[in-house]
Amino acid sequence: MAVRHRLIKVAPNAVWAVLADGARYAEWVVNTSASRPARGHWPAKNAAIRCRVRSGPLRLGDETTVRNCEEDKRLELGTCRARHNVTFEPLIHLRHRAVLGRLARVGGP
Repeated sequence: MAVRHRLIKVAPNAVWAVLADGARYAEWVVNTSASRPARGHWPAKNAAIRCRVRSGPLRLGDETTVRNCEEDKRLELGTCRARHNVTFEPLIHLRHRAVLGRLARVGGP
């Protein structure tokens, strides 16, 4: 599993407001063009969002599930495992860096 850290210079509750709003998922997740609820109440544990992922001309459906949620502190997400393998691992690391950068911009002033 890729783990990334980035200091986001805004109040934690501002970042949490973005993360906890499932309708805003596509704003901060790189290559995601749309999202909609799949099950549960986002961001409760085991809730899920279906999303459309763009990769060049390709459009793929994917699902993101909440693995763990501690309100205002921690949100662990899991995505479709089918595309997570050694071949794509370097691209996944780059995507995670880009996601954190986008989240910093969306959650900021």
